Amino acid sequence: MLSRALAAILLGSGSILPVSAGRWLAEKIGALVYLAPRARRGLLENARHILGGESTPAERRSLALAVLRNFGRSVHDLLVAHRRWKSVQELPLKVIGRERFDGLAASGKGFIAASLHLGSYEIGSMVLAERCPSAAIVYHRDPAGFFEKLRSRQRALARLEEIAIDASPFFAIELSRRLREGGAILMAGELEARRRGERFRFLHGFANFSLWPARLAIHAGAPVLPAFTVREADGSFCLHLEEPLHPRPHEEPARFMARLVEVFERYVKKFPEQWLMVRPFWAEEEDEVTRLASAGGKERGRWC
Repeated sequence: MLSRALAAILLGSGSILPVSAGRWLAEKIGALVYLAPRARRGLLENARHILGGESTPAERRSLALAVLRNFGRSVHDLLVAHRRWKSVQELPLKVIGRERFDGLAASGKGFIAASLHLGSYEIGSMVLAERCPSAAIVYHRDPAGFFEKLRSRQRALARLEEIAIDASPFFAIELSRRLREGGAILMAGELEARRRGERFRFLHGFANFSLWPARLAIHAGAPVLPAFTVREADGSFCLHLEEPLHPRPHEEPARFMARLVEVFERYVKKFPEQWLMVRPFWAEEEDEVTRLASAGGKERGRWC
């Protein structure tokens, strides 16, 4: 409830404040989410797995607060994108690995752009959509209606079609069709990880990642382009495009996904404060949360 209330304040003020003031307020509001016990616990547990068991409580707290400040800035980026920049071409953006995207686009074949909710994920999606007119983004609908409307409006302005995977059990059929027709699918690697994930070694522990991106790539014979939009110190953006991952003959989905998880791990390690993950992500922590949630009495109340 606290995070939703703060988000509502941010969205309301961001549309009327000057950009610099709105950015400052976004960071402050984001940091206030640390007051919510469940969010704080998830952030600190994630920080422990990112930094390692030898990290100090102060280091974990510092990373947790940095993640929240970046979360606020990411919402602010989305809120003011079309107020600050009339087109994607006006974005203060540099691209590393542009030739990798150009090569896939020139082939006329479909591909999957896979990222994490890292940096300015939505800004990166808009940039890729501008360069690939037949792009669609795969996502979970947000329970906060005001945020969902904002996000959908900005995606529509970028001509980025939405495919909500929680709206239909047959979403994979639509994705396969788009890939066969030469379209681009944009997705975040954390999607469906909690419900349908398989465990992979990830930094200092094991975390769940869904196999469906790998299954989709193998089924459609489509490459996966790892893509990450990070925020630079001066407020500009940098889109990192990694070497595309092509399905190998007779490759199992888990093996393919393990290659992609290695890329994810590298970026979380390099930009830990920009990975906008608040809930406990590592498998052993989610196991404990699930166990306590199914228990009764005082044990359940500890996590409310």
